[in-house]
Amino acid sequence: MAAAAPSLLLIEDEEKDAKLMTRRLEALGCAVRVVTTLSDARLAISDQSWTIAILDLRLPDGNGLELIPLLHLSRTTIVCVTGDEHPETVFKLNQSGCDNYVVKSRSYPDRVYAAVKSVVDARGFTSSLRSNVVPIRRQGSTSVSSLLGSSAAMCDLRKEIENVAQFDVPVLITGETGTGKELVAKAIHGSSARSSQPFVAINCAAMTSELFESEVFGHEKGAFTSATKHDGLFVQASGGTLFLDEIGDLDLRAQAKLLRVLNDGTFRPVGARAESHSNARIISATNVDIPEAVANGSFRADLAFRLEKVQVQTPSLRQMTSDIPALAETIVLRFDSQFFKGSAPHQISEHAMEELCAHTWPGNVRELENVIERRLIQNAENPIASFGLEPLGDTQEAREARLRMLLRRHAGDTEAVARELNVDRRTVQRQVKSAGIDLKAYFSS
Repeated sequence: MAAAAPSLLLIEDEEKDAKLMTRRLEALGCAVRVVTTLSDARLAISDQSWTIAILDLRLPDGNGLELIPLLHLSRTTIVCVTGDEHPETVFKLNQSGCDNYVVKSRSYPDRVYAAVKSVVDARGFTSSLRSNVVPIRRQGSTSVSSLLGSSAAMCDLRKEIENVAQFDVPVLITGETGTGKELVAKAIHGSSARSSQPFVAINCAAMTSELFESEVFGHEKGAFTSATKHDGLFVQASGGTLFLDEIGDLDLRAQAKLLRVLNDGTFRPVGARAESHSNARIISATNVDIPEAVANGSFRADLAFRLEKVQVQTPSLRQMTSDIPALAETIVLRFDSQFFKGSAPHQISEHAMEELCAHTWPGNVRELENVIERRLIQNAENPIASFGLEPLGDTQEAREARLRMLLRRHAGDTEAVARELNVDRRTVQRQVKSAGIDLKAYFSS
């Protein structure tokens, strides 16, 4: 039986180029749909899954990079088209999660054709590009590209994960509650040489040392009343990764048992006479201040030294405010696809989006998900007019949040922001510098 025609979404606002590429791509057997704006592209992506998307970065109503997280949800092969060869643009593309990109030139329709043909010829829709298209490596099985966002903080995190993944040593992930520490652990595992082996996770919070020992190290038949033989998580994670979440809450006795495994790779299951060996990699995570816990005696210093060999810090949502629109739209799309099948996809009004961008998010991405999903469950209007968040106060965080909101509204134009605030431009520039805001994250490409 012949394979179904690959579906191709062509996002291109130049009518002449769109017509030329449509003819050539249809000749390859692709079912092509052309859209010319960011908003129409969002609707097309919510309508169906696409095999391939050709994505022009410069669109009349925004930056095409905003669509990449939505396309990732349906595992679409993404070819970006840009007229900018500046190294900074190339870096953003490398970090964005697209599969490849083509620089606009007189022959760029031919290069797009070659990129699509290689996908079609592969039949499995994998990216094996020809020499005239620059390849971008897809990162990992649970990939780094699954970490959404194009802010400087998120780009730095993805780069750090790729670097850490190469070294088979313990990793400690720190960060505030709700910043996605387990997702980072999975990305490290998925980008490492262990990616084809198990990733096993356990939450250490409120676990007694006895329960921790039994679950993590396992136990023999008869070790306690009605006990049957149980392989612990170290055995289950053999060759792969054992993720110990909330390790800062582990009691001191359990910490001592864990330290031994980190020191020599050996442990003894409960009730066993012989020792067992583990080759699982340990990744742990906590929102506890480990140096402070060591100082007050609630965490062993020697264990901290072993766990902190490599440390990765997850950024708070306040550090990546420019990513909130893409994150919010992804959350809405995922929720719609699960609970509102067949209905018109929910949109977020400009006011509601500014409301999200201005909030300080102490609970980070987890709080963002809860706020959006709660609004959808409450039979939100479409488009969503408001999320009912409390007005900002006059704290330093609130002032910075307002500044970020205005920068987003005016695409990083500090002069326009100054006019709205009724201050001079230099005042805004000082505030931007003081807050450590990367203006480039707000520029339209």
